[in-house]
Amino acid sequence: MTYSLADYILTISNITQEFGLTNIQIGGQGSMTDSITANRNEDMYETEGDKTGGYVHNKSYNKTGLINITLNQLSANVGKFKTLCNVYHRAAVQQGFTVTLTDTEGNIIVTANDCMPKGIPEQAFGQTAATQTWVLTCGIIEFND
Repeated sequence: MTYSLADYILTISNITQEFGLTNIQIGGQGSMTDSITANRNEDMYETEGDKTGGYVHNKSYNKTGLINITLNQLSANVGKFKTLCNVYHRAAVQQGFTVTLTDTEGNIIVTANDCMPKGIPEQAFGQTAATQTWVLTCGIIEFND
């Protein structure tokens, strides 16, 4: 079995019409993508015990979470993310967008609904090109089988 980050594509779709794009695609070969992560804000189960030896499993149905996309600062997608953040900051946007992570064979790995950009990360300029992590906050994150 082999692995390559270039085998994964993240698509942002259902963007507010003011943005002017129907979707943004990140990933694939030559995309200058450093990493893509998706996680929920809470654990599904937590277990609490007491001094008598009893315990209870507490279940959370919370599916909110974050998607982090780390890009080289020279990636063309950095400009798209800046525009996305500026539009969602300026406009009275009520509708979030959809994020889908697929592999190059079309298998859906993660689907996130009602997402919003968290903000523009620090813009640092040094002796060499750096990476930037763009964070999307999501209403529902589903991990597919």
